[in-house]
Amino acid sequence: QPTFIVRKIVDAAHARRELAKGLFLRLDLSHNNAADIDRISLILREAPGPLPVFLDIQDRREKKVVVRLAKEWQVAPEKISEQKLADLLGSGNVKLG
Repeated sequence: QPTFIVRKIVDAAHARRELAKGLFLRLDLSHNNAADIDRISLILREAPGPLPVFLDIQDRREKKVVVRLAKEWQVAPEKISEQKLADLLGSGNVKLG
């Protein structure tokens, strides 16, 4: 007879944050500037935690690179303000996944 062992139950509203593997931020250097990066750093600093942060950066010539930030920039998924980041970077450029 198959059995299950349940270690944790998470409601659907919190599952995305609980199961996240990283915070992904897309920056387009034709729209975002150094001041935006400073503001991003302030938002990240508000929510220190275990979740890695990745920057998907595209320059003006449409060349792309993905950078994983150092551990000091990791965030807590339950504390990070996705809305503040989305207001800064634009809708669809912030993903907790």
